[in-house]
Amino acid sequence: MGIIDDLAKEIRHEIDALEEGEFGEALIGRNNVPVVSIEKYLNPEPDVLKENESPSERLECRKILGLYMPMSSPGRIYLSARNLRGFFWSLVHVVMMRVRYISKNDLVFGFHLVTLKTYHHELFHFYCDVLRAWFGGTYDALTEEALAVAWARIKIARERQKWQAQIGRMNPIVFNQMMFNAFNYTSPGYRDWPKYADEAMFKQGVTAYLSPPNNTRLLNNGVDVDGMLYALLNNIKGGYVEAVL
Repeated sequence: MGIIDDLAKEIRHEIDALEEGEFGEALIGRNNVPVVSIEKYLNPEPDVLKENESPSERLECRKILGLYMPMSSPGRIYLSARNLRGFFWSLVHVVMMRVRYISKNDLVFGFHLVTLKTYHHELFHFYCDVLRAWFGGTYDALTEEALAVAWARIKIARERQKWQAQIGRMNPIVFNQMMFNAFNYTSPGYRDWPKYADEAMFKQGVTAYLSPPNNTRLLNNGVDVDGMLYALLNNIKGGYVEAVL
């Protein structure tokens, strides 16, 4: 995930420059005070670009963390360095209202969480793009956004279980607060992710949304279509490029 590592280098310099308190807590300075409240980032429009739409213009005028450009040659995932940084510091300030102690390491891990959730969100749009090209089907912006948010949460939950991973090493209180506030969406579609909050609900939701050919017949005959599609999501390789804007 080179794109995530590239984004982390810049924020790491900001975090390293912070002073520390008596007990090793990071002291957030004025330079890190967010200009935009977190609520602006939690009310996004659908982030799948239309044909001939400029990603730079969309990111310039909207508080969107990432975008997906559907496949032409090929699909494109864009992450916004500026908006990710702004959202991260807004998130940190909200979390600090409830958690008085945050280490520099937890800030680094928290930024990784923010970028990872955005990356997996955009990847899910790509996966749906691929499977629609294969099975047919219709793009529905609000349903796909809800599923993309749920997918990102599932992927982060898996990462949390790995003790050697950055997210796995986060202070549990800081992690829980960041997860709650980072996914506290208010806009249509995004806010509906709880419908697909666990893997079973998510699998059923993906099958219903993508609706592969002969889906009902296969399900009625006991074929695990939900599990098959879920496995495909985890194994789609290639076909997209990444960029930081």
